[in-house]
Amino acid sequence: MIFLEASFIINLNVTKVQNHERTKEIYKNIKNEPKIISEMVICEILTVLRKLKQDDNKLKEVHDFLVNSEDIKVLEDVIYYEKALEDTLINPIGFF
Repeated sequence: MIFLEASFIINLNVTKVQNHERTKEIYKNIKNEPKIISEMVICEILTVLRKLKQDDNKLKEVHDFLVNSEDIKVLEDVIYYEKALEDTLINPIGFF
């Protein structure tokens, strides 16, 4: 199983980035492999795409690709993020 991280998906979807073509080649090689991604990584991807001035249609296209693909499982991790944030706010030492 392959975990899809933000920069990979961004490089796959933004044609003007340096590693776009290489990322497309890698995706072809893993296309039939089971893949996972987390909800928080999807949020990160959409935030970066917006900062890269991608239009709303592109954001929707990427979102729909990730959440509707039969070979990508989306991990529900928001509850873990919320717990970590709460712990960090209570304990100012933060993450280690």
